[in-house]
Amino acid sequence: MNDGSATMPRRTPVGPRATGTRADSRHPTSATEPAGEARNSTVDRALRVLEAFLGEESQIGVLELSRQLDLDKSVIHRILSTLVARRFIEQDPVSRRYRVGLRIWELGQRYLAGQLLKDVAEKELSRMIAAHQYATAYLAQLDGGDVVVISTIRVQGRSTCTWTRAAA
Repeated sequence: MNDGSATMPRRTPVGPRATGTRADSRHPTSATEPAGEARNSTVDRALRVLEAFLGEESQIGVLELSRQLDLDKSVIHRILSTLVARRFIEQDPVSRRYRVGLRIWELGQRYLAGQLLKDVAEKELSRMIAAHQYATAYLAQLDGGDVVVISTIRVQGRSTCTWTRAAA
């Protein structure tokens, strides 16, 4: 059912975290703030760097990440170097800014492959909108307090994965 034109998930902050305060902007999609040691762990910092790419900007620089996450530039650079080496993040050779890498897409595809209900729902939604020339259906899933659109189905029966996060 998927035409292969999947795009990376795009998540939109919702609820109280959408207010724009510094603490809110650091973790736009975290359901809860990690406590104590977990918040300062290397893994948590790396995940915070990855979460920063869920915002509106498709490319982010080291200085922007440092300010947004309130971490030293050297820490950000070390994390990005590891993520680039593992292909989770890519660096634009011209702008020197960073963007989501291929491994993130692969993980997303792995997640979708395990969603049997998604395939059944896409077929049913396609059948339901077939009689409407300009109809579009959205398949969404709850993720904590957010709704994530995982598939968009158009009348032609083609679906794309244009993930969007919205308020539940």
